[in-house]
Amino acid sequence: MRCATCGGDREHTSELCATCGDDSSFRDIDLVEGTILGGDFEIGEPLAVGGMGVVYRGVDHRLERAVAIKVLPRRCNSDARVVLRFEREAKSVAAITHSTIVPIYTVGSDGGVHFFVMKLVEGTSLADLVRSGPVELASG
Repeated sequence: MRCATCGGDREHTSELCATCGDDSSFRDIDLVEGTILGGDFEIGEPLAVGGMGVVYRGVDHRLERAVAIKVLPRRCNSDARVVLRFEREAKSVAAITHSTIVPIYTVGSDGGVHFFVMKLVEGTSLADLVRSGPVELASG
């Protein structure tokens, strides 16, 4: 996982970024591996932390597939505007079908935890790609 402050690599078990020492990007990781949301979705390791939540690797036990689960941090649950914005984000993305947009499978809330489940895309993140230097455009 990458630090939201400096972009450095970090172990998800660490509370501080090894590169810059910041802990702000880790405060929102408040679910433990093995937590089940919505009856079917198991939380795995955190993959990314951003302004609107934490994305975890997960498992959809009903369909037996790997997924990504974006979770709104608990500190935001009491703000109805933030919850509405989170749900609006999921609805907006789900309304778009395009090869470059990650599909949303479902949206839910379980025990006060708001989440949406999406396709897990393995590989290099866009942030890592941009950090590595100029990107060549594909011809065609």
